[in-house]
Amino acid sequence: MALRLFGCVLLLVCLARLSGSPGEAFAQDQGVLGNLQADLNRVVARIKPSVVCVKAQKRQVFQGGGEMWFESIGSGIVVDGRGYILTNSHVVKGGEKIMVGFWTQGKSEFAAAVVDEDPAADLALLRVDAPLPLIPAVFGNSGDLRLGDYIVSVGSPYGFEHSATFGVVSGLHRDLMIGGAAFTDMIQTDATINQGNSGGPLLTLSGEVAGVSVAIYSPDKAYTGVGFAIPADRARQFVSRPPASRPGRCWV
Repeated sequence: MALRLFGCVLLLVCLARLSGSPGEAFAQDQGVLGNLQADLNRVVARIKPSVVCVKAQKRQVFQGGGEMWFESIGSGIVVDGRGYILTNSHVVKGGEKIMVGFWTQGKSEFAAAVVDEDPAADLALLRVDAPLPLIPAVFGNSGDLRLGDYIVSVGSPYGFEHSATFGVVSGLHRDLMIGGAAFTDMIQTDATINQGNSGGPLLTLSGEVAGVSVAIYSPDKAYTGVGFAIPADRARQFVSRPPASRPGRCWV
């Protein structure tokens, strides 16, 4: 990431020096970086109230007896002020106790329940009764994304809650298999996505959700610079459907 940004800066400096004095080139370069920095700060600040860390307590029973409890950690996006949170199905599937933590609430966590789930799409909707106003994230049109667009990933990689990384859209309309399930028309990015980012938002520089982080390509189970997200348009369709267990509709 640092090398890519350095290369962009170097190119801008060279172009500016061809058309003006060294002083003008430096000023132009500082202006470009300053605008990008301001955009990134604004995006992260805007999404803060709308991102949660999701923790699901799960139990594995072994053949021949015995069991083991473990914790699945992911991320989620507030999609409705009434307490609805979008995350990945694989984060909460089989969880006997689900807790969510808000960026603005420190270490406080709140119990949540699954009210809708689509394992094939790897999406789940949680409901939480939190004693604070919930601010929904704004969903954009993932069909407007272009190759090379700047993108910001926010989530809880390895349990480090509410971490933000920066990259670009490195591919569109990718098809892949995850856990035996087929995913089509996925967004590919080099913004860092690791275990714990699942269910977190992929954001444009306007602060709109462009996708929901879901997986990485990693033969050695480490970050390789190839991550994938479910397009926002598909996530919106899931959230807006009204199952019997959910009163009314959620709109994103």
